[in-house]
Amino acid sequence: MATTALMLALPPAGWRFAVDWGDEIAAQRGGLIRVKQLRPDLWMARYDSGELRPTLMRTIKGLIADLGGSRQTFYAWDPGIQYPAADHGGAGLLGATVQINSLNADNQRLSLKGLPPSYPLTRGDMLAFDYGSGPSRALHQIRTATVTANGSGITAEFFVAPNIRTGASVNAVVTLIKPAAEMMIVPGTLDITERPSVRSVAFEAVQVL
Repeated sequence: MATTALMLALPPAGWRFAVDWGDEIAAQRGGLIRVKQLRPDLWMARYDSGELRPTLMRTIKGLIADLGGSRQTFYAWDPGIQYPAADHGGAGLLGATVQINSLNADNQRLSLKGLPPSYPLTRGDMLAFDYGSGPSRALHQIRTATVTANGSGITAEFFVAPNIRTGASVNAVVTLIKPAAEMMIVPGTLDITERPSVRSVAFEAVQVL
């Protein structure tokens, strides 16, 4: 079962976290450029630990061994977007159970309920929820400039990226603090460096649906 243990232990000195849209560009006769999607949108990440203390290096190596390298999955987030921008640390969400309130048929919009009254969300904030029978973990980024809950803690529908996949359901619990995708380490990218004065770990990760 995927856990957050590796992410909680890893102190990233540098990272990349973004959607790979799975697109390919093809030039048509006459110079027309077309874009074709070859596979589903997937979150991709790269983490660089920077210099690690010996005890922390030992812990991280043990956690990676527990994953079997790339054989098991873990929950991973963008270290730069761990909370809503207007609520650094997420203190305003303590005691709240946020859920999906509605899903638009366009698969691009949803609304939330269970937020504190007048709670603000802004473009770039992230949210996660489980969907389907597996279940799978969805991670989305808010595209709408500002979303504010009403006095009952309910928002209007707002746009997210990537599109919402089949299986998402009303009343699913939504995570706004350390919202994560389920990922695996990309085989061949794990770089563990150990010298007397320098210890570091770097790897790439890809979302698992």
